[in-house]
Amino acid sequence: MTKTALVLGGGGARCAFAIGVVRYIQQHHPDIQFDIVCGTSTGSLIALLAAIGDNELAEKIFTANVTPDFLSTNHAIQRLANNHLSLYNIIPLLHKINAIVTEDRYRQLMASPRELFIATRSLQTGSNIYYSNRESNSNGYTVKKIGDVYTLRDAMVASFTQPAFMPPVDITEPNQPLQQLIDGGGPLYAPIKLAIDRGATDIYLVLHTPVEQEAYHIQFKNLVDVLERTMDWATINMSEKDIAVPMVYNQSLRYLEAIQRQLLAAGVSPETVHQCFDLPEAAPFKGKKIVNLHVIRPDTPPAAGMGGLEFINRAIRSMIADGETKAAETFKQLHIQPV
Repeated sequence: MTKTALVLGGGGARCAFAIGVVRYIQQHHPDIQFDIVCGTSTGSLIALLAAIGDNELAEKIFTANVTPDFLSTNHAIQRLANNHLSLYNIIPLLHKINAIVTEDRYRQLMASPRELFIATRSLQTGSNIYYSNRESNSNGYTVKKIGDVYTLRDAMVASFTQPAFMPPVDITEPNQPLQQLIDGGGPLYAPIKLAIDRGATDIYLVLHTPVEQEAYHIQFKNLVDVLERTMDWATINMSEKDIAVPMVYNQSLRYLEAIQRQLLAAGVSPETVHQCFDLPEAAPFKGKKIVNLHVIRPDTPPAAGMGGLEFINRAIRSMIADGETKAAETFKQLHIQPV
């Protein structure tokens, strides 16, 4: 059985682009039903609302709030000097998440036919920890089933957390060591591999940075600007690695299939060919199918400032419109007609 996945990368306010993409798909291609929805950073909020079919709320949240509604950026350097774990105060974000992630939405999520995966990362181990509304095989990474609304909120805040700018989320579990969780970005930012391992063969990947990096012709004079610029580089570089994952899968699968055809053509029996490929070394590709990857990303840098931490209403609306336009262009290139 084939599955379709929506995978959202991170990017702070830049994730408004994804809202436009999801809106276009829901309005013009309602026949596309996502079985799997994965989100990182601010993309995890959009992923949650997409999983319960409430993209309108995502748009409302992004367009009705500005930066102080999420973060208190005052006295950043003083907070660092006073041994705080972050430059910014996230109390506004905590209130916002508590208001959005209600008991009712938690119940909707757990009853949803879609699998949701929220990406976080452990400061202690450096490994990714995914929170999901489904039980899942680990397959090389940790997946924890969300047991209550409080865990869902913690996972959401952790996925939002940009290290240094925001404090990690402490997770304590019985008979388990302390975990401090941060943004799900790591060697890979958008959890494409997880979607593939869950059986997705059609993946719509939404990235929030263009191929070409934005240039800032300024002199960097403070710590915050340098950190934001460095964070941008990491996001862009990880985005390119994400795209490479399904390409490697596809190339490897086509190569293995070509070898099997050559062996069969040379007169080797199907039983022998099967035995040759039924090896532990081939396990990563067992049961895998060619992945149709559809990448939707902006052509020009979104107007969200360095680091993507500036929520400005006018810019947010522009990014949503850009996401809708780019989605339309992508579907046209794929020769997929609106329903």
